[in-house]
Amino acid sequence: MLKKSVTDKYFRMPSYCIEELSAEGQQSLHDLDIFAIKNETLIKDIVGEKLRVYADEYDKQLTDSAKLDNTMVSLMLALNALALLFLGLFLSEDAKSISIQDSDRQGNSE
Repeated sequence: MLKKSVTDKYFRMPSYCIEELSAEGQQSLHDLDIFAIKNETLIKDIVGEKLRVYADEYDKQLTDSAKLDNTMVSLMLALNALALLFLGLFLSEDAKSISIQDSDRQGNSE
């Protein structure tokens, strides 16, 4: 977990956002905090860069989630098509048996 930084008085993320960061993202924020200590005149620029790091990490998570969603929708579509195929085969066979029964009834009644 990240320690309190020099930029916290300008910008502070909730703890649940920090917990979701990858190791690379946490290292980037740590590097920015070290840079902010050495260059206090650039703190607002560093805060902007920290926001970019958080946004990039969030975007990575959304991309991963979108890929999973896309895979699940494709799988559901394939399963739906397969179910419709089996239903079509079943109804086709059912229709054949109904037509055979109807022809038998008509043959018996004559």
